[in-house]
Amino acid sequence: MRTKMIRLPLRRVRQSESPLLAIARLSGLSTEDLGEFLDGRPVLYVQIQGESTLKNTAQTFHLKQRDILLLSDSKELHLSYRPSPNEVNGTQVALLIFSRLPALFINCDFISISAEDVSKELYDDLHRLYREAIEQQKSYEPLCQALSLCVLAQLKRADRSPEVECVEDEHLSPEIAEVKHFIDQHYHENFQLQNLAELSKYNKHYLVHRFKQELGISPMRYCQEKRFAKAKELIVEGKMSMKAISVYLNFSSPTLFSQSFKSHTGLSPTAYRHLYVREKKRSEGE
Repeated sequence: MRTKMIRLPLRRVRQSESPLLAIARLSGLSTEDLGEFLDGRPVLYVQIQGESTLKNTAQTFHLKQRDILLLSDSKELHLSYRPSPNEVNGTQVALLIFSRLPALFINCDFISISAEDVSKELYDDLHRLYREAIEQQKSYEPLCQALSLCVLAQLKRADRSPEVECVEDEHLSPEIAEVKHFIDQHYHENFQLQNLAELSKYNKHYLVHRFKQELGISPMRYCQEKRFAKAKELIVEGKMSMKAISVYLNFSSPTLFSQSFKSHTGLSPTAYRHLYVREKKRSEGE
C-alpha cells in the first residue's frame, strides 16, 4: 500500500480564491488512511487505473479508469479498490483536496464525469497540475491554484446534470412526487432522510437514487435549496430579523444560519440584503 501526498503552502493564496490544500496519489489505501486530512473537505477523485467504489451515507459511486468525481463533502466516505487481473501496478487514484469550492459549486453535492465525457484539455491540466506539485519549481504554488480552478471550471462545463426546475410534478413517479410535495410544504421543519424514505416506502439509498434520477439532485439538497430560496426572499423583504428567519427555517441559532447562508451564497445575510438594496436603487435610477 503506497501513498504520495503533496501539501501546498497557502501563504500566497488569497482568501477569496479556492485554496487547493493537497494533491495525493494513492494505491491500495482506504479513506480511513486519509481521514484526519480529509475532514469532510471537498475532494476531486481521478481514477488513474483500475476501478474504485466510493460510498457515503446516501450514495454509492463506481469509478472506472479515467472517470472523475467531485464531492463537496467527504464526511463518512469509504473507498474500496477493485483492481483488474491484467494490471501490473494495481489500482491508483489521484485526489485533489480543497479547503472550499468556488461559488460556482454552491448548489452542487457532487459531479460525476465518465471518461468519455472528459476533454483532453482537462486531463492535460490535471497532468500539469500534478507535475508542478511534484517538481515544485519557482512560483509553483499560485500556478497549482490557477490550474485547479481551471480544472473545476471545466468539470462544471462537462456536468450534464439536469436542472430541477425543468421537471414538472406530472412527469414524476407518484412516490417521488409525494416526497417532493412533502418537502415543498415542510422544508422549514425538522425532518431527516429516513422520514422521507418511510413516506415513499423506499429505503434511504434507493430514494436518493430515484429522486436524483428524476429531479437531478438529492432530496435533502432539494430541501436545502427550498430553505435558502425562502431565506433570500425573507431577507430582501426586510420584515423579519435574522433571528426570526433562523427560527422559522429551523436553524439552531442565528450564528449557524448566518454561517450556512454565507456558505451557500458566498455572502452573509446582511451583505446579501445590502447588495439587494444597492442593486435595486441602481436599477431604479437607470
